[in-house]
Formats: sequence, C-alpha cells, structure tokens
Amino acid sequence: MQAEDSGKPLEVPVGQEIMSRMFDVFGSVIDRKPPPQNVQWRTIHRKPPPLSERSTKSEIFETGIKAIDVLVPLERGGKAGLFGGAVWARRCF
Repeated sequence: MQAEDSGKPLEVPVGQEIMSRMFDVFGSVIDRKPPPQNVQWRTIHRKPPPLSERSTKSEIFETGIKAIDVLVPLERGGKAGLFGGAVWARRCF
C-alpha cells in the first residue's frame, strides 16, 4: 500500500465516550457502532503526567473480558499488549 503523510503525529481518541468501544491503531471505530462525538484527540507521544498526579496505590484494571480479568489481571497504569485471532491460536496450541 502507498503511505500517506497526514502531517501530524499518530493520535487516539480519549474520553468517557470511548469506554467499552473498539478502535484500530488510527482511532477509527471497528465495533460497527457510530463514531463517538465528545472525545479529545491526543497524540501517542505525550509526556507522562507528573509524579504528583499519579496514583501510588495498586489497582486492578477491569477490561470486561472475562478470560483476561480472571486469567491475566492487568494493573491500572501498566502496559499490556493483546493479540488474537484464529491464526495465532492455531500456532500456539
């Protein structure tokens, strides 16, 4: 495919409207629902919040996906990557 320069950095939608929604890497909806309206678009290259604004307690981040929440609970603020699909499962098992 031919690459197209948008002239700006990669951005993602942020806000309450994106909760329980699915997006591709460019922030486009992929869950067959209309795009969210009241969202901010932020670059993925933002500076982290200052230490004074970060939580110091350990919290579990609930994804709503039972297999993940039970088998591999995620910590809020941590980093995680999820990959899936029939091809991946076939190769792993």
